[in-house]
Amino acid sequence: MKKGKFLLAFAVVAFLGISFEIRFTNRPARLHNPLAGVDVSVLGPGKLYAGTSDSWGFVRGSATWGRSNSSIVDSLLTSLQSSGIFSSISSGEVIVTNQTSSDGTSYNYRVNINQGYTVTSTAFNGSKTFNHRFEAWRTTDTDHPTLQMFFDSTTSTGDDGVLLFYDLSRLSPSTFSDATGAVVESYTSGTSGNMQQTYSWSGGPESSSWLSKTGRVIIREMNSGAEICVRTVVEINRGSTGVGTSLDTLCANSNSLANSSSTLYYTLAYIQKTSSPFYTVAKSGLVKKENSTIKNTSTYCGYDASPTSSITSLPLYYGLFDSNGFISDGNAASAVPADYPSTTDVDNAFSRTGASLNDVGSDGITVAEYDQSNASFLNGLSLSFVSSTAPSCSSSVCQN
Repeated sequence: MKKGKFLLAFAVVAFLGISFEIRFTNRPARLHNPLAGVDVSVLGPGKLYAGTSDSWGFVRGSATWGRSNSSIVDSLLTSLQSSGIFSSISSGEVIVTNQTSSDGTSYNYRVNINQGYTVTSTAFNGSKTFNHRFEAWRTTDTDHPTLQMFFDSTTSTGDDGVLLFYDLSRLSPSTFSDATGAVVESYTSGTSGNMQQTYSWSGGPESSSWLSKTGRVIIREMNSGAEICVRTVVEINRGSTGVGTSLDTLCANSNSLANSSSTLYYTLAYIQKTSSPFYTVAKSGLVKKENSTIKNTSTYCGYDASPTSSITSLPLYYGLFDSNGFISDGNAASAVPADYPSTTDVDNAFSRTGASLNDVGSDGITVAEYDQSNASFLNGLSLSFVSSTAPSCSSSVCQN
């Protein structure tokens, strides 16, 4: 069997829901419509930069999602800043109705300025109070917005960071029509060179086109922004979805366990240079729930995935990539070129993949709220929008 071929279909659909882009087109604002520059639209599924039909086709998906979520925050804050609304109003609410996005969806926008919103998140301890709130509601919805963002500043992430929620099925019903219960929570904090981003989702339908019920992607800048560290854990119930005959057979037969409804946890850690040609080193694993901890487990359902493994149908660590995609895997640490990220750094990152709160990685870093990703955390993960009511306005623009 060609190396990793049986994993490709699983990998693509597992990450399809996070490989897309949202844009906010900054059209010229008008005095009577300060939010004319905000365009909430989905460009569609992004390309998975595998570069080959071989294994590891899922590595780029998580980075693509991270970049897309960063663009959401950056572009929306820029649009709100350029609208002039924050320089003309010191406190209050502005509602702009019936704004048609470039994909044809009609939205009502709401901006609350200096109102003070105390909210919680799975990505930070306790609660934080944000100065401002932005919401985009489809004109047909009354239960929750399509997108909701809490922030302190339009020019930076501020002291508290930026907290974002969005509904995939409403942003792009043609692409994510079966993800009607899926909510994504995105939290970005830090300053340039030391940014950290956490994206979590729950409520996935576990259908043939969406295998991922629950998951988390953690991205952090390293070495003053010269590298990014990406860690991912995805929960999949293969009994509900059927993730492929080869993978089912692999996991059913491993460790004398043949539970067809077994929950699988796909784990991934990689470090990528942020300058061209974007050299990347990756390590991954696939763990069954019955196999206890998922932390720092680099086997595939118990089968060895190390460079010395005799099994050639698995994506063996370390996997190497550049801007053109997949290069090779099954590389010993000594075989990784010096201009690639350190395999020690990748091992350290992987030691905290699937880890519980307050666990300590091999690098001595203690796992905080933003990067916990253990099985019990994922099992209990339930995300929802912060309670809100649909905006009501009798004219095209209302200021309250």
